[in-house]
Amino acid sequence: MQARQKLLEMAVNDPRSPVHGADPADAEFKNGKLFLKSSPAKAESYTAVLARKGNQPLEAIGDVKPQLDPKKSSCHSFGAVFAEVAVDPDLGMIRTRRVVAVYDVGKIMNQKLAQSQFIGGIVWGISLALFEDTHVDSRNGRIMNANLADYH
Repeated sequence: MQARQKLLEMAVNDPRSPVHGADPADAEFKNGKLFLKSSPAKAESYTAVLARKGNQPLEAIGDVKPQLDPKKSSCHSFGAVFAEVAVDPDLGMIRTRRVVAVYDVGKIMNQKLAQSQFIGGIVWGISLALFEDTHVDSRNGRIMNANLADYH
């Protein structure tokens, strides 16, 4: 809900938005669009709102309500990763000294495959934290490297 509220604030405060100056209580979100209940023709896609924001990310914190029947599905990721790093401020170098990771994955069918997945995730996480960048298309606000084909 916090992300929706921030998106709404962006649109209402932007003179280029069709919902500019509207009462936030009159806003509704549906089918990827923000529109006014009192005037449904005044609508704008989430993409259009975010595109005007440029390369700045829209960040939000929220909670997930647990599934009614947790035996049917799980939408949570269970794990914790801790890293000990050394930073040389003079050379600008960062060294990962030790990583401890714990995962609750259920029944493992292939030990070697599971271990490789854990290690790969840890390496990818370290790389993401230290070297990677998200590229956003300034024309429409979409992430351009959100898949493994464009990952570098």
